[in-house]
Amino acid sequence: MSTTVNPQDFQFSTHVWKNASGMSFLPEGSTGAVSGSRGWVLLPEKCRDEVAGIVWGIHPQSDRVPVVQAELKKGTVEPQKLASVLLDTVHKVAATAGCAADAPGPLPELRQPTGPEAIPADSVCRIPGFRLPESAVPKDQDTARLEEQRTSGTPSGSWACDLYLSGEAAAQVSFASSLDPAIVNDGLKTSTGFRELADGTGVADGSRRAVLKCGTKDVFFGVRWDSVYPRTLKDTYRSGQAFRDVFRAFVDAAGKEHGCPAVQFPSG
Repeated sequence: MSTTVNPQDFQFSTHVWKNASGMSFLPEGSTGAVSGSRGWVLLPEKCRDEVAGIVWGIHPQSDRVPVVQAELKKGTVEPQKLASVLLDTVHKVAATAGCAADAPGPLPELRQPTGPEAIPADSVCRIPGFRLPESAVPKDQDTARLEEQRTSGTPSGSWACDLYLSGEAAAQVSFASSLDPAIVNDGLKTSTGFRELADGTGVADGSRRAVLKCGTKDVFFGVRWDSVYPRTLKDTYRSGQAFRDVFRAFVDAAGKEHGCPAVQFPSG
């Protein structure tokens, strides 16, 4: 178990936390996720200054968040129990740092992730109308085939979906969304890489991340692929067209689920 400071959307944008679809996201009131072997929970935002100084000995950054994380060296436990241990540890760390919130109450039953399942053609990641663009599908189906998907459950505060390729490639494409204000706030929207969209619908970071204004809330959308996946696309990898296509298809379909407006992304 350790305390650290991470980028605001670390759980969706770094390979350290790949396979986020296999984790249960904590219900409203706490921000974190657990599986049977690892987990993380955010410390209160007001702990950022204290924890950054303790961990790195530097001034805090607005796009960083303080985190308590745990990983089992061997074996597994019930995710519900690991979540309780993490929440208790978060409270103790915050109390020691002088930035404690109220002690955690009883933890509601966690949402269980789905098991691996076939990828539907017209509702990828269980999102109605979400289809993978042709440019994002491997050309050589004999060596790489998009075969299975897994989701963290019904989209709510935070959600993740992973697509897995069969064959020698064993590549992965991941999608995520969040409307948790502890993750999606000004610290994220002003972090490195994000730029205002011309139509005023939000901000985006290339063909990887976007934060859109959806009614009264801001919603984060992210797409990530491992280093193997681009090689399965061959010619489309060079132009980057596949990445733009799959990102826009995901944001369009997932955005409708959250009541987001249509988005005009830059053509380049």
